[in-house]
Amino acid sequence: MTKMTISAAGLLAAALLSGSTMANAAPFAYVTNAFGPSVSVLDTATNQIVDTVEFPAGSVPFAVAITPDLTKVYVTSLDAWSTCGPRTGVFVIDTASNALEGNPIEVGCEPTRIAIAPNGKHAYVANTFSGTVSVIDTAANAVSATIPVPSALEGIAISPEGQRVYVTSRAGQDAMVVIDTGTNTILDTVTGVGGAPGGIAVSPDGRLVFVTNEHMWGTVTVIDSVTSLVVSTIAVGDWPSAVAFTPDGTRAYVTNGGSGTVSAIDTDSYTLVGDPITVGNHPNSIAITADGKQAYVGNESGNTVSVIDIPSNSVAMTIDGLNSPRGVAARPVPPGVLRDFIIGPAVVAGCKSVKGTLGLSSPAPSGGLVLSVSDTLAAATPPATITIREGATTKSFFIRTVPVAANESGTVTVSLGAASLIQPLTVRPIGLTSLTLSPTTVVGGHTSTGTATLECVAGPGPVSVNLSTSNDAVAAPIAPSVVVPQGLKSESFTVATSPVLSRSSAMITGEAGTTTKSRRLSVVPAAAVSPSSLKFGSVTVGQTSAALIATLRNDGVVPLAVSGISVTGTYASWFAQTNNCPANLPAGASCAISVTFAPQAALSKSAKLRIATSGTIAPLGVSLSGTGVLPP
Repeated sequence: MTKMTISAAGLLAAALLSGSTMANAAPFAYVTNAFGPSVSVLDTATNQIVDTVEFPAGSVPFAVAITPDLTKVYVTSLDAWSTCGPRTGVFVIDTASNALEGNPIEVGCEPTRIAIAPNGKHAYVANTFSGTVSVIDTAANAVSATIPVPSALEGIAISPEGQRVYVTSRAGQDAMVVIDTGTNTILDTVTGVGGAPGGIAVSPDGRLVFVTNEHMWGTVTVIDSVTSLVVSTIAVGDWPSAVAFTPDGTRAYVTNGGSGTVSAIDTDSYTLVGDPITVGNHPNSIAITADGKQAYVGNESGNTVSVIDIPSNSVAMTIDGLNSPRGVAARPVPPGVLRDFIIGPAVVAGCKSVKGTLGLSSPAPSGGLVLSVSDTLAAATPPATITIREGATTKSFFIRTVPVAANESGTVTVSLGAASLIQPLTVRPIGLTSLTLSPTTVVGGHTSTGTATLECVAGPGPVSVNLSTSNDAVAAPIAPSVVVPQGLKSESFTVATSPVLSRSSAMITGEAGTTTKSRRLSVVPAAAVSPSSLKFGSVTVGQTSAALIATLRNDGVVPLAVSGISVTGTYASWFAQTNNCPANLPAGASCAISVTFAPQAALSKSAKLRIATSGTIAPLGVSLSGTGVLPP
């Protein structure tokens, strides 16, 4: 971006030809000229000085703040001729005429910093020498309260919801004082905030407070506003004096008075973004525009204002001809500006509700905010309006949908005044929520019953579910699909299986629209024996035990060939078997195998009953065990 320098005198002459209304027709910024004494009005659309507000001789315009409704500008002034002299106070500029309103408001001694509440009802002034904070009622333009705090006040900021005022103090020990705006009393005094705390700013979400530490090797202290604990200390340039956040809160910009630079900080990682931005001599004030695109830096010794292009982090323009600029105020971010809008999920089954979430850049103002909602989908119905309560920064709502035969895509728009945020939304046909099988383990040749269940009752017509298998040789649905009638949520189907010689499985899958659900079906051989072991316990040597029975079953649908039944193992001779099993065991039938144990010594021994059939690859087995004992 090309760097530009504009003469204040030339621009002011052009502004005078067009009248002061030019300053009010566009976004604007106000810059105090301490040795002017005056306040320059900048048109932030053109970055030209369009007006100058003259102050009484002997006054020193210092800090400046704009009310949220943009109707007034409050400027603190020191007395050039005596400490805490009669020209000390707060002046009010009417932005419609860019003229001073009445007499200055009397506050404390050396009012060097000012902040205005988000609702615009009060201004808070840090009086450095008197050790007080003056509370100004902006409707009456009069001090309504004076809050005693430790002296040597340096910076002041207010939380986005307006409930807390933060003041930096160098009296005794460096500290940050927290004031409750509801009671105008001190809530907390946070120490350990760094050496010589000066500039202070609160993040747009109110979560963090950044404090500059004005010494040679400057730092910024990051404080958690909830716990009042220091969470990070960031090294910046020399003599940092002022800090400001971008409206989205992702970055903070710090003026380094001793380095003639501005440091950009990533507020998530607490790290510097790129190299320091070189500006003018002794930068000590900064303001960022409401759209987050530009930062205005007052260079006190350089008598200039540097305009930083935030997207590129570079100086886009230098405005000269000012006179010791000490304070800069840009158009404030209005309370409750739309920050983000999320719909999740962005693709939803017609019949389901989808959640939308809104985020504001700062808490909603007094009375809350009402946003309008519209959409372009016939199958979706969002609420017509959404109300965000006072002080809230987020709001969730739900969009109802109805069944569709095919995908319908469109958008949902949320509007607040002229600002709108848009998110895409697709309503898809109803799909599967589950597929079950009962039983999940079957003997080969038998069937299992499957159930396809939809996300909602079928609509706008019947819903077809396509069926498939991963292993046709083991198990497969009898029909390639099943239809769930309109108005019903589920329908059953049959899965046929084939005889197997070892435990096998197949994955049965249902597909409806873009959804797929699967379930594993296990298929086992028809031949089975039970129990799996026969335990004879203690038997006297030389005697034979009572018989124990093992049962061979044919759980299949075809006859089972029994080719051999025997006892195997080193001590097979200690066991004997007889059986009534036929050569071909009919489907569904069983036979008994009687086994006895005759120990030949006082020892514990075991063997294996093996049963060979046509129903399994490997013979079935039953473990045999017993213990021989001597006669009494």
